[in-house]
Amino acid sequence: MTYNLNIFNLHLKNTWYKNKQSLRSIKKKWSTIRYNYTEPPKICGEINLNERIWSIPGYIGNNKFIISCYDGYIYCYHLKTFQKIWQLKTNGPIYSSPAVTRNGDFIIGGEDATLRMISAHGHCLWQFNAYDAFHSTPTIDEKNGIVYAGSYDHSMYAININNGELIWKRDFEKNIIDDIYSSPALTSEGNIIFGTNKILICIDKFGTTIWEVANEGRFEGSAALDYSINTGIIGTEENGQIIIFDIITGRIRTIHQTGGFIVSCPSIGYQHIATIGSDDKNIYGIDLITTDILWKYYVGTRFVYTPFSSLPNGDPIFVGTTDDPNHFAESVHCHNHKNGEFRWKITAPTGIHSAPLITEEGYLIIGSHWNKVYIYQWDEV
Repeated sequence: MTYNLNIFNLHLKNTWYKNKQSLRSIKKKWSTIRYNYTEPPKICGEINLNERIWSIPGYIGNNKFIISCYDGYIYCYHLKTFQKIWQLKTNGPIYSSPAVTRNGDFIIGGEDATLRMISAHGHCLWQFNAYDAFHSTPTIDEKNGIVYAGSYDHSMYAININNGELIWKRDFEKNIIDDIYSSPALTSEGNIIFGTNKILICIDKFGTTIWEVANEGRFEGSAALDYSINTGIIGTEENGQIIIFDIITGRIRTIHQTGGFIVSCPSIGYQHIATIGSDDKNIYGIDLITTDILWKYYVGTRFVYTPFSSLPNGDPIFVGTTDDPNHFAESVHCHNHKNGEFRWKITAPTGIHSAPLITEEGYLIIGSHWNKVYIYQWDEV
């Protein structure tokens, strides 16, 4: 089985979604694809920590990956030996996931209301303080040198990536609990698209509104963008709609009604097929060209704040969440992106909770609600 490296790298270049692997890795472009993603990876290691891991792991180069933990620490481990290289203490739990730069430095938010830029060696290069938690994941616009981050203080911040100084901030409704939760999606023009309460908004690099769209449901998840066809997709909480929109104008192209609320973050695979999960326990495959539902598959799990991702073969991969407070049954699922059919799933003794990091070396790294990090590896083709 062979995969087309050029197609995967073009996919990384022409899309934005919350758990696109190049956003969580120093590797913005892969040099090889040599693993069989149609079969499940095998567990090859685990790491014990002191608290839950809900943050997506990050790869910072030189066989080093980072884990951000609810104990307030950021840990760096060696990918081959699983030995700890460094750790950095913050002043509160970490739910946000790292936005990794091309040189291995990364930016991450904290529940201590602080946004930090950390070097690949574990040194804090700068920090920026807001008035409430940075719960969502920051987004880097490397071309313009800007970091965008939404805070629970109801503001969207634009920060200078070089020194951590404020460029601008936009304030939104103060009476909305846990807002802004949506992570900003970066367009190819350097604008950002995100949800705040019942508004989906597009803002340019100067903080000026380009367009906004209102809905009866809240926009809690993050949008996924297909640059090549100027089309985005996002779900709504409360009324459970899948909304497909024009990235440039904000025009709603299609709305699909599901049977449950949507707070998951969609991914985009090959052939412009997006995948999103609803609380009706189905995943939906959406053709972003026609805006039709191509397929619908009953998974039987929930997708509570689940960021979907795409493997190098285009298939969606995601964690199915449950109502069980122990989280033991939570697993990683993979489905065929063309027809939604089940491919495989992997489990762990204490369940799996964070979204996965996928590395070019064939590793899948993921966190558990019960203080463990699990490392899996695929077989080579």
